Amino acid sequence: MTVKKYLFDGRGQSIEKAEGDERSGCMMTNGDDKHLVPVTMLVVEDDAPQRNSLAGLLLANRELEDHRIEQVEMAANLEQALGSVERVLPDLVILDDFMPARVGEGSEYLAEESCRKLRRLDAGMPIIILTGKYKLAPKGEENLVKLGLANHYEKKPIANHQTFLNRINYELRVRETSHYARYKFGPWVYYADSKQYDYNLRSRSNVMKQTLDPMKSKIIGCLYRQRGLPISAGDLVMEIWGDDSRDNAHKLNVHLSEIRKKLRLVEEDYQEPIIRDECGIRLNFNSGKPQVP
Repeated sequence: MTVKKYLFDGRGQSIEKAEGDERSGCMMTNGDDKHLVPVTMLVVEDDAPQRNSLAGLLLANRELEDHRIEQVEMAANLEQALGSVERVLPDLVILDDFMPARVGEGSEYLAEESCRKLRRLDAGMPIIILTGKYKLAPKGEENLVKLGLANHYEKKPIANHQTFLNRINYELRVRETSHYARYKFGPWVYYADSKQYDYNLRSRSNVMKQTLDPMKSKIIGCLYRQRGLPISAGDLVMEIWGDDSRDNAHKLNVHLSEIRKKLRLVEEDYQEPIIRDECGIRLNFNSGKPQVP
């Protein structure tokens, strides 16, 4: 097995360490490269063959550049789609331009109306619209993107599958750096706009919630974008404060300790949500389940 030495910057980029380079690095195997963030997709399409075909395309190409498609939910109408958004917290929605409201209903929602209803449940969720023979809105498909109701539109049939998959990865990455960022790791979901974590199975009657202050939120965001790769304490301090003074290094240690306490899990196979070792500091995307009171 080939072994290389890597160093990591605050943007999650790995750089092969040159001989004699004094910057921080760690011996890692190629198999320990960046973590592909697991995501859930929601396909909303009333035509069953097209719905199954699209789901098959996503499942056959699970590994994107930065994400791994773990689950594909399907909905045949808007009512099912809204229920899925509340139940599974999809990371991205692929939406047909015209959708029936419910099973057996003849009336159809224009994409604009569907997007507005979906946005009420999750304002930052990326939405890609599949356009057919109809116009989406009086001013055309671009109007929905300009209004912020959709992120992208794609004409059916999809001409280039790889370009489409790249667009999905891009939209997921954009959200991670936005005001509406939502970070999933282990059993937790973190919402940047409210600076709050909760246990990610909302069907539980008791949901564990934790709120973090802005500085701790910034630390988690930086570590998340590392994709499970370690970053040195000095580099992390520079990312957060822009000054690697001893005082800021102490602040980092205090914040990391407090984050661990807030996200403390009580399981026999418990693993720390933040790992700090000779390689550096990184998020543990496989940490165990929290205790729900």
